[in-house]
Amino acid sequence: MTTARYSGPDNRWRLHLTPQQIESVAYAFHLRSVAGSAAEANEFARSYRVIYRPDDTTGQTRLITLA
Repeated sequence: MTTARYSGPDNRWRLHLTPQQIESVAYAFHLRSVAGSAAEANEFARSYRVIYRPDDTTGQTRLITLA
């Protein structure tokens, strides 16, 4: 079961997602960044360590796991 919990000290909501859901949310934020703001995609990448970026060789968007 996936949930969101409020973290009092951080004053934020924290999502508890499956790996597939993390990938899906990362892609949704990528699409938002193409059309407007990248702030959400960048914050999600910092929290969940994944982001969609264009591949340097093909130019196609792919999921990247950050170290």
